[in-house]
Amino acid sequence: MKKREKSRKAEDVFYVGIREPAQIRRSLLETARESIHFLQRFEKLKAIREEKFQTILHLDAQVKELKLLVSKLRKSFPAARSHIRLPKYKPVCDVCSKQFSSEIGLSKHMKMHQPKEEKRIDPKEELKPKTRVLSDLEKLENELTDIEGKLSEM
Repeated sequence: MKKREKSRKAEDVFYVGIREPAQIRRSLLETARESIHFLQRFEKLKAIREEKFQTILHLDAQVKELKLLVSKLRKSFPAARSHIRLPKYKPVCDVCSKQFSSEIGLSKHMKMHQPKEEKRIDPKEELKPKTRVLSDLEKLENELTDIEGKLSEM
């Protein structure tokens, strides 16, 4: 009976018609292409992770070596104790020169010196570009670009 069942299964094969086979093939190929791109990105990510892991191992070895060298250096120094006490910083009010034990106390005190008038901001003023003060570094960069421009003209 097994032979008859096998022959019936072979005879029972039928085909299904596919509408727009070119469109389905195109979508399958695009999906395969995207999958390949994802796999390529994944391989690049794996390589970056491996490089990161190797770098971390290298840095760990260097840190261990530095700790060993620092301990050797400390052993070679003579044992001496020096106690220098620096004065504690106490915040001071700029307006009334009163000292406070913490920055929080100073900030609460400074609220007393501020005027309590509410300033209303005009919506038109918000849209105006604010003038920006250039820092020394930005000024130097601007001067450098001017000089380079002049040199290129020569």
